[in-house]
Amino acid sequence: DSVRIAAAVRTLLKCRRGALVVGPTGTGKTVTITNELAALDAAKWSTLLVTFSARTRAAQVQDIIEGKLDKRRKFVLGPPHGVRCAILVDDLN
Repeated sequence: DSVRIAAAVRTLLKCRRGALVVGPTGTGKTVTITNELAALDAAKWSTLLVTFSARTRAAQVQDIIEGKLDKRRKFVLGPPHGVRCAILVDDLN
């Protein structure tokens, strides 16, 4: 399953598409995706890991994501110019 997940995530990143990876606990989803994100070219990609828990608040998630992005205009945020951003949200429930 890890090889299949890695190939799917790699393909979706190249196509600039999102992915929702689901499966039983302990199958290596987080490790596999984290390894794929770590293999990306740091000059072209900015990565962010957000781990959810029962105590995670929306404001915390917003602060984490906004802290990693640059303000482009009044209400427009994005990664630095010429860089793509991949965000891994772990333990979404």
